[in-house]
Amino acid sequence: MGDKPFGLKMRITFWPVAALIFGLSLTACGVTDRRAAPSNLLDTRSLIVLEQPPIIEARGEQELGLVRLQSTRLDPVALSARTDARVVGAEALPYLSNSEAGQKFLALGAPRAISRGSPPEICPVVGVAGGAGMASAGDAAVASVRACLAALDEADAPLCGCRLMALDGMLTVPQAEMAYAGGTTARLRAPALGLDLMIVAEDLGQSVTLLRDLKGPVGLLRHGPDGEVELTLAGEPGRVFEGRSNAVGFRRGRLAERIRVEDDEGRAVTLLIGFSPAELAAGAAVANAGRPSG
Repeated sequence: MGDKPFGLKMRITFWPVAALIFGLSLTACGVTDRRAAPSNLLDTRSLIVLEQPPIIEARGEQELGLVRLQSTRLDPVALSARTDARVVGAEALPYLSNSEAGQKFLALGAPRAISRGSPPEICPVVGVAGGAGMASAGDAAVASVRACLAALDEADAPLCGCRLMALDGMLTVPQAEMAYAGGTTARLRAPALGLDLMIVAEDLGQSVTLLRDLKGPVGLLRHGPDGEVELTLAGEPGRVFEGRSNAVGFRRGRLAERIRVEDDEGRAVTLLIGFSPAELAAGAAVANAGRPSG
């Protein structure tokens, strides 16, 4: 059986972590810039990149037929012959190589597809589909966009659509949209604990985020299903803060989210993760975070 499509509003499975992880950092990867080769020469971790890629997008189930038609018409050999075409390794496409949804896509056999909410700044969902259970690239594209649309319904995001990002070995968005901020700005506030910090949130994989400042680890955040989160703080060993995350949209490929958790004494901690320093300074992150995400 093939892999079933899924829609991601958040990273999804708890990972039991016994202690904070120290000294981990992400490394930026370089770009492979060479003329594209026919698709039969591509491996599963190389994609054709175009300066002006086709736009394949749907705002509802009624447009999935058009998604299928457009996807079926994509010819990798013809696209690779275009003067604006290059073959780029997945390591040069950080969203695919570093995000959990992108890694899921790369791990699938053809046909495969990945879609993301559009506009991404306010549409915090992803859909991935593919593998042996899909008969064609058109099937994978439709299943991916359908999963993305279903996640939008759960997020109650009526202003959003879903755009196909990649299909098999072709990127269908500009390469600039492949950015991914593994480490990003965050603000942590816990009045009852006397904390008001500007920190860095760094993805460790497996739905775990390290919170740190210049002195070292501040806490560890674990994402669970349906927006559930658990937070442990370096200064509060053995104490767990539980609550929910509200995903707002993507910033540099990373979900911006507002998180509120409490311990068993009712002491609250709020986290704003992924917003730009300007948004944090202007208070826009707090206002935007009111959007429901399921």
